[in-house]
Amino acid sequence: MVVRIGDFKSTGTLDWTQALTDAAGADEPVWFPVGRYTVLSTITLQPGTHFYGLGSVILDAPLTSSTSTLFKATSANGIRLEGLTCSYSSSVLPMYQPLLEFTDCAGLRIRELITINGRNGAISLVDCDSAKVEDVDVFNTRGVGVRIDSCDNVVVDASRFGSHTSFCIYLINGSSKCTLTGNKTTSNGLELIGVTAGCSEQFIFGNHAQGTGDNGISVTADDCRVIGNHCEGNWNNGIGVYGSRNLISTNVCLSNGRRHSEGDRADGFAGIKIQAAFGGTGKDNLIIGNDINDRQAALGHQNSIRGFNTSGNTLSGNKYGASYEAATSGV
Repeated sequence: MVVRIGDFKSTGTLDWTQALTDAAGADEPVWFPVGRYTVLSTITLQPGTHFYGLGSVILDAPLTSSTSTLFKATSANGIRLEGLTCSYSSSVLPMYQPLLEFTDCAGLRIRELITINGRNGAISLVDCDSAKVEDVDVFNTRGVGVRIDSCDNVVVDASRFGSHTSFCIYLINGSSKCTLTGNKTTSNGLELIGVTAGCSEQFIFGNHAQGTGDNGISVTADDCRVIGNHCEGNWNNGIGVYGSRNLISTNVCLSNGRRHSEGDRADGFAGIKIQAAFGGTGKDNLIIGNDINDRQAALGHQNSIRGFNTSGNTLSGNKYGASYEAATSGV
């Protein structure tokens, strides 16, 4: 039996708020046919809520000045959202909430979702262990694309980010053992991936960071694996390594340090930068088999791999541009 969102609609108005609220408590998955659904207040999802569509399903949220959150859930495990577009369309600037906000929601699944115009971030996960965000598009967000706060074993895979004012994916407050694979940005205010101090044992593989306003990827935590990523044309460093005992391997870093082409000062940006900063010690990292052809090094400004206040790091088998073979310093 197919349960449709229209089965929960009792009035002929364009307001679907009550229908979605009622559907959130359904025992079966709820199907959204192609269309636009206006939502005028935050929908609180229940344990096991499953909303799904197949493209061209727009949940439009011209909400109030007090909130920009479309979906919110607390202590609700097993939620699934698939094939929907979530958009905030009001011209009123709201208070500081993300478009989708989840707290203590283990096993959350968000798949083939599009978020547009999040006024303070798109997706916030707090204490949501084993959540998975897959094949999601996040655009025009004021704030973080996917915030991972105090979570373990979260997966963010094959998602695309554009026109942010902050990080695309941001790990904070001890989040650990997360897997970030195949994600991409070609234009962003800050970094594709930012891992803060205390967020250990992340696996960061096969991501593409291009044209960011800071580093492509930054790792301030310890014991992470950063493997096979592509960082090109970023404003500062391709990869910033500020923690310890991290493996940085087989990444490609091309033409980073765009700041130099804009006439800014040369203050040590590089294809890969290792530094004791932001709460990290920058020690005992293994930098192996990376392909680094960095713009600022080619211009003679700095080095392809650059270290500041670091010790015990190991460099092996890295490839540098032909014009600057000896392109390391301070590591």
